[in-house]
Amino acid sequence: MRVPVLAMVVAGIAVVASGSIAHAATAEAGTAGPCAEGALAVLVEDGGITGDEDAWFEEVRLTLTNTASEACRVEGPLGVRLTGPKSQAFAAALDVPASDGAHDGVVLGAGKSAHATVRVQVLPGAEDVWEPGWMRVRLAGTGVSLVAAWPEGLAITQLTAPLPGTGLPNSVGPLTAGA
Repeated sequence: MRVPVLAMVVAGIAVVASGSIAHAATAEAGTAGPCAEGALAVLVEDGGITGDEDAWFEEVRLTLTNTASEACRVEGPLGVRLTGPKSQAFAAALDVPASDGAHDGVVLGAGKSAHATVRVQVLPGAEDVWEPGWMRVRLAGTGVSLVAAWPEGLAITQLTAPLPGTGLPNSVGPLTAGA
C-alpha cells in the first residue's frame, strides 16, 4: 500500500509527513559563493561604553546586509581599518586586530544581516584622543572592501604618539548571523 507523502515549507524549513526535517538554508550554505563587490551594505553604530575604573571600551556595532538576490558567504576574520583626519602628531589610520577565538564564516541569504562588535579603548575627557572619520571593512580572502562613516563624536584613546590605541585590547569580534 502506498502512503502519500505530504510536504510543505514553513519559514524556510521543509516538513515532510514522515517526520524528517531538512533546513532549507543547508543547501543554500553549501552552494553560496563569496559575497561580491556591491553585494553588501555596511552600517556602523555606536553600541555604548563598557568597562570599569581601569579601562573603558566603546562597543561599535558593525552590520553587514546582503543586498543581492542570492545568498553569499562572508569568511572571517574581518579586516577593520579606522581612517580619518590626521590630528596633531597622531597617525590617520589604525588597523584593529581580530579578537582571539574562532572567526567562522557566515552565509547571508538575500536581505539577511550579520554583525560583529568592534571594541576600541576610550578615555572620557582625555586630551590625547583621535576621532576617525571612516571605518573600512575588508572581507577575508577577497578584494571586497566596504566603507562606512564612523559615529560622530566618538574619539579613541591615544596609547602612543604616532599610532592611536594600537593593538589589543582593541579588537574586532567574530561575525554573527541573524543580526
